Amino acid sequence: MGKERRNKGFSLAEVLMVVAMIVILSGVIFVAVSRYLRSMAKLQYDSYAKEIFVAAQNHLAMAESQGYLGRSGFGTVETAITGQSDTGDGVYYFVANVDGETVVTDESTVLSLMLPTASVDDTVRLNGSYIVRYHRDSGLVLDVFYWSESAGRYPHTYESADYAAFLAKRADKDALKTYESDKAVIGYYGGVTAASLTYGEALAAPTITVRNAEKLTVTVTDPNMSNANAALKLIITGLTSGSSRTIMLNPSAIDADNITMTDDGTSRVYTVVLDDVTTAGLHFYELFCSAGANDLIPGENVSIRAMALNNAERTNVAYSAEEKTNSLFGKDTDTGAGTAQIANIRHLENLGDAVSHVASGSFLGDTVAYSAAEQSTDLSWSSFFGGSASIVPVTGSATDAGYFLPVTPGGSLDYRGGGHRVTDVAVNASGSAGLFGSLSGGSVTNLILEDFRISGTDAGALAGATDGTTVTGVLARSTSGDSTVAVSGSGSVGGLIGSVTDGTVEKSAAALAVSSTTGAAGGLIGSVSGGTVRDSYSGGFTTDGVYSSANYNVTADSGSAGGLIGSADGATVQYCYSTSSASGGDAAGGLVGSAANGSISGSYAVGLVGGSGTKGAFAGTIDETSVNGSAYLDVASYLASDVTVYTGAAVGSGSAAGLTAMDRNIGTFNTWAPQTGAATPYDAPLRLKYGGKFDYQTISQLHSGADTYAWLTTHCGDWPAAETLVKNAK
Repeated sequence: MGKERRNKGFSLAEVLMVVAMIVILSGVIFVAVSRYLRSMAKLQYDSYAKEIFVAAQNHLAMAESQGYLGRSGFGTVETAITGQSDTGDGVYYFVANVDGETVVTDESTVLSLMLPTASVDDTVRLNGSYIVRYHRDSGLVLDVFYWSESAGRYPHTYESADYAAFLAKRADKDALKTYESDKAVIGYYGGVTAASLTYGEALAAPTITVRNAEKLTVTVTDPNMSNANAALKLIITGLTSGSSRTIMLNPSAIDADNITMTDDGTSRVYTVVLDDVTTAGLHFYELFCSAGANDLIPGENVSIRAMALNNAERTNVAYSAEEKTNSLFGKDTDTGAGTAQIANIRHLENLGDAVSHVASGSFLGDTVAYSAAEQSTDLSWSSFFGGSASIVPVTGSATDAGYFLPVTPGGSLDYRGGGHRVTDVAVNASGSAGLFGSLSGGSVTNLILEDFRISGTDAGALAGATDGTTVTGVLARSTSGDSTVAVSGSGSVGGLIGSVTDGTVEKSAAALAVSSTTGAAGGLIGSVSGGTVRDSYSGGFTTDGVYSSANYNVTADSGSAGGLIGSADGATVQYCYSTSSASGGDAAGGLVGSAANGSISGSYAVGLVGGSGTKGAFAGTIDETSVNGSAYLDVASYLASDVTVYTGAAVGSGSAAGLTAMDRNIGTFNTWAPQTGAATPYDAPLRLKYGGKFDYQTISQLHSGADTYAWLTTHCGDWPAAETLVKNAK
C-alpha cells in the first residue's frame, strides 16, 4: 500500500500551498526589484545633479570674475517662496527645461553662462529638467535638483509648489526617491555634500590654431595634462545655424579617424580634422551635418573654441581664444554676400555639391547661399598633396590617385578668377571633364589655366560643357609649348570648352592640342549650339614656322575639326581667329569645321587643314551661314626651298561670299597681317625671325577696344611663317 501511495503525486492541498508560496515570493521579489530599479534611477539622477552643480559652479565663478553678474536675467528671487529679501539673502533659482520656465539656451539669462554649450553632456543639459539654486553676490551654487519631465521610468510634471517642497525634502533621500503622488524620482546634489567638494588645481587656458588649407584642421594644445581631473573639449558653433557640436579630447580614447594626439611630457597636442576632401568620412558634412537635429550647415562660418574644465572638483573654467573660419571655403567668406573665397584646391573642390553637400540638391541653400566664388590666389594641383591625392566625394566615386575631380556646382555660379592661375590640373573622367565638369547659367571671368591634362567625354580645360553660361577673359595654354594632346575625349572637345549651349564666350583664348575620337574638336570650343563666340582665338603649334601634316593641332577622328570651333549650329562668331591646324574625319576648316544656321564676321584663319573629310581653308562645310569681312590663307606655309603647303579651297562644301584670301596680293596681306601685334610663341625660330611680333592681327587690332586682357593684345602660341614673296601660289 505504501508503495502504491507514493506513485499518486501531490494532493490538491499541496499544490495550492506551493502556488501560494510562489505568489508570496514573487511579490517579495517584485518589490525588491522595484526598489532596486528606483534606487538605481535615484543614483543616476543624483549624478546628473552633481554634474550640473560642478559645471554651473565653475562657470558661474568665471562669469563672476569677468563681471557678467552685473547683467540682468538672474532667474527667480527666492523671497517669492521663502519670504527672504533679495537684498538680504540674494538667493536666486532657475527652473530649466520645463514648459513656461527658463530654457538653458536662452542667452539673456545667467543660466546660459552657468551651463554653456559643452559644459555638460547635452543629453543632461538639454533633455532633462532641473533647478539650479545659487547665491548671486558670492557666485556660489547651493543646490541642484534633477528629474525627467516626460520621458524616463519615473517622470515628474513640475508645479510651482514643488520648489518649496524640494527644499524641504532635500535631506530626505527616500522622500525624493518616491516623490509625492506620482512617485517620481528626483535627483539632488548640494548642501553638506556639496560643501565637501574639494577645490581643484587652477586650470590654464588651452590654445588653438586653425589651419584652413589642404584640410581644415584645428590644433589644440592642452597645458593641463598633469591634472588628472581636467577635461578638454573642442566646441564648433555654426554662426548661421546657431548649432554647436562638441568634441571630447581624451588621451585614453583617441578612436576617431579625424583626431590625432602627440604628448611631449609637458602638454598634449591634439589635431582635429574638420574637413578633408581626400578621405571618406572626413568631409565637414559627414562629421557635423548628417546626424539629424542641431546640424551645422555645410558652407557656414564657424566659431571654434577649446575649453578646459573640471566636473569633479570646484575650480575655474579656462577657454582658449575664439577663432572663426569658414567650414568649406576661405576664411574671409561673407555668407551675407554669398561669395565663397577660393584660396586652395580644397575650397575649389568644395564648390561641387557631390563633394561637399554645400546645399545637397541645390547650390543655393535655405540659409547659406553661395551664388558666387572668388579666387584669391594662384592654385596648383601639383602642390595639393604633391598632386598625388584622390578626391573622394560624399556621393559618387573617388578619382584615381593623382586626378582632380571636375567641379559641378548644384546651381548657377559666378566664378571670378581675379586674374589668378590654376595650374597642372589632371582629369580622367567618364563624363564632362575640365576644371568644371558642367556649368549651367552663371559666369566665369578673368582666369588663366596652364598645363592642363584633361580626358573625358565632353572635355575642355575650363569645362566639359556649359549651358547658358557667360565666359569672359579666360586663357588656357601650355607654358612649355608641348604640342602633345592636352585635351581629349570621345564627345565634343575644345581647348577651352567641350560643348557650349547658348551663352557667350568672349575675350578668351586657348593654345592647347585637342583630339576627339567620335565627336567635334575645336582649338577653342568643340561644339557651339545657339551661343555667341567673340573676340577670342586659338593658338597653334609649328616647327620653324611650319605645320606638321603628321601632327595636327586639332583632330576629330570621325567628326568635324576646326582651328577655333569644331561644329557651330545657330552660333554667332565675331572678331575671332585661329592659327591652329585641324584635321577631321567628317569635315575640317581653319576656323570652323562645320557651320550651319548662324553667322561669322570679322574673323580669319591661317592654319593648315587636313583629314579625310570635307576640307576648307576657312570652313569645311557651311550651310545657311552668313560670312562677312573674314579671311583665310591660300598658302599656310612657305618653305625656304620654295615648297608651298596649300590650305585648299576656302570652303569645302557650301559658299561664303564674304571671304578674302589674305595672301592673294600685297594689299590684302597688309590689311590682315600688319606685323604689329606682340607675341609669345612656343616655336623658337618664330621669336628670332619676328622679334616678338605677331605676323597677323591680334584681337585688339581685329576689334578696336577689345583689349581688356593681356592675351588680347598679345598672341599666345605659334603661327605659320609668311610667304617670302606674297603671291597667289595657286
